[in-house]
Amino acid sequence: MHWIKFNVALFAVFGVGYSIAFFLFDALMSGGGQTFSGLLAVLAFFGGFFVAPVLATFMGVRIGNEFREGRNLTLANSFVGSAAGFVVMFFVLFVFVWSQVSGSGGGGTGFGDLLAPVIGFAIGVGLTGLLATYVVRWVDGR
Repeated sequence: MHWIKFNVALFAVFGVGYSIAFFLFDALMSGGGQTFSGLLAVLAFFGGFFVAPVLATFMGVRIGNEFREGRNLTLANSFVGSAAGFVVMFFVLFVFVWSQVSGSGGGGTGFGDLLAPVIGFAIGVGLTGLLATYVVRWVDGR
């Protein structure tokens, strides 16, 4: 459970830091207007999707090196931690994007339309962490 919490917390910290960095960049940049702010927020949001498998790989390697339990429990911790961590990071980034573009009018948040793709992506991120852990254990002969 320690590694799952650690993994989720790391993804959450990344999401918060990433959001704050883009928020400050947007706030301190002169000109551009609200359209550019919305575009920047959306780019930041989707950038998190690209970074998530990389973060899952790093965490999978760390879990593979340091987790001392059996293979199945180690792989399960890596998968669950990476998948749940991505979901938490997604919500952090979603709140950031929604706060940046909500003043532009138009429809709702569109969260319902994103639910199935996010679950699918979370499974992919979880598998990335799991496979990284598996490779570490396989190379070490564990």
